[in-house]
Amino acid sequence: DYNGTFDEVTTKAKRSAGFTMTGSATQVIAQAGQTTTVQIALERLVSKVAVQATTDSKFASAYPGRVRIASATVSRAASSVFYSGETMPLSAAQTFSHTQAAKEQSGKYANLFYIYGNEDDKAAESVLLTLEGIYDHDGDFGTTDDQMPVSYEIELAGDSGKAINRNTYRRVTVNISGLTGADVAVTITPADWEGPFNQDVNIGM
Repeated sequence: DYNGTFDEVTTKAKRSAGFTMTGSATQVIAQAGQTTTVQIALERLVSKVAVQATTDSKFASAYPGRVRIASATVSRAASSVFYSGETMPLSAAQTFSHTQAAKEQSGKYANLFYIYGNEDDKAAESVLLTLEGIYDHDGDFGTTDDQMPVSYEIELAGDSGKAINRNTYRRVTVNISGLTGADVAVTITPADWEGPFNQDVNIGM
């Protein structure tokens, strides 16, 4: 429900009710006649992953043409998640995938996804990002006889090699220096999402 085209997901929450959020707090109830203030920090159940891909100077010096990224796919993401944040069991499906057409912006190719985090320590369950595109030898994409498909695969691990956690925002910068999957340099930068929303609840009056 959260994913769609790049233009859809960058303008507002595509899910009609917005982001599903959860939170909890423990608070001692005040004495009779006094107000008990409970502050609950809410977290989104999803993580936001922004991707920007471009060719670098090494590519320009080695190849005469250009690469155009047509689409990006995230796969091996969790298909479900607990509200309360505990680790999903080993049998939980890591089968969610979504393909989105890349948005070209000044020679760079952008994508944006929302995924459930694989909240555990198993590196084998890192989310997979696959970029599909076309290499054009003369740089003129209007002619097709000098084109070949290219594909780049990148594993998206979370902090310290762990899987990606909920309510996080990661900017994935992909620098392409060649025509094979090994010819990419990836930088993953944690970024700020909006701050926590606090809900005050008065109980024990």
